[in-house]
Amino acid sequence: MIDDDEYDQIFKINAFISHFLHIPFPEQLDDDTWALKWAQVKWLMEKGIITPKKAENGL
Repeated sequence: MIDDDEYDQIFKINAFISHFLHIPFPEQLDDDTWALKWAQVKWLMEKGIITPKKAENGL
């Protein structure tokens, strides 16, 4: 079962995937594709290609 903090984190990750990769409904991706897209967003952040504001929880 997913608790509220995990749900919030997944919600934010889905928003990043949707916004930066232009995927309208990332929650509909299969788990492997979703993980790959999240890895792509993280790589873009690490390289400074995209620079979203950092939240208190580090996302």
